[in-house]
Amino acid sequence: MAPLYVRDRQEMDHLLVTMHAQGWTMRALCRYFKIGRNTVRRIVRKNKARRDGGHSLLVSKLPRGSKLDAFLPRIKELLAAYPNITGPLRGIAGSRLSGWHLDPSGLLAVASPETQTQSHHSL
Repeated sequence: MAPLYVRDRQEMDHLLVTMHAQGWTMRALCRYFKIGRNTVRRIVRKNKARRDGGHSLLVSKLPRGSKLDAFLPRIKELLAAYPNITGPLRGIAGSRLSGWHLDPSGLLAVASPETQTQSHHSL
């Protein structure tokens, strides 16, 4: 087969993969394209992985667990037993605990950013 003019790397990769699928050996492809065997091997493997892996949008990512997951039953039990457990934290004006509120999950009392900076300065 006469050498072809290759315009860019993408076209070379396409030709190389197509020729490999047609039965060309890696060594023959190296001689034909005048590139190293490891380069040919890398291009063929990358294409195979991309072809077999599927589209990245089709791969579902599992939700990650939280460090609190092991303690959630006990936390929910305590919140059920003591529904106003975080109430006094909101009502203490002028103390280090003022400015605390429940996080979006409703499980933990967290300090607002202003409270965190004040508590760091007072220590």
